[in-house]
Amino acid sequence: METLKGEKLWIFIFFLVLLILFLAFFLQKTEKKEAVLQIDFGGNKIRTFQGEVVEGMTLFDALFASSKSGNFEFEADGGIISIGGLRSEGGKKWECFLNQKKVEKKLNEVFISPGDRILCKYH
Repeated sequence: METLKGEKLWIFIFFLVLLILFLAFFLQKTEKKEAVLQIDFGGNKIRTFQGEVVEGMTLFDALFASSKSGNFEFEADGGIISIGGLRSEGGKKWECFLNQKKVEKKLNEVFISPGDRILCKYH
């Protein structure tokens, strides 16, 4: 009788471990792969966008998608020319940071990954 109870307990533990592994695998596959983009227009006006990152997505792609969903104008030629009517001129400019590191490359050369935090700042 004692052996039967021990056997049932081991079978129960085995299936419980299998269930936990299955759920962990399933949840990992279905979690969203997102990045966050913040645009700091200056004067305490900051807009934040969060969206799914697809393979091969660049910083330019993220800014373009955010401009469409956020209904603002975005112009670039390697770097940011203007966002929302604020142009890089007259001593002020747009700078982007990827995970707190200044972006030195062209926007279409900077690939982003899930979990990235992007800041584009006008100052």
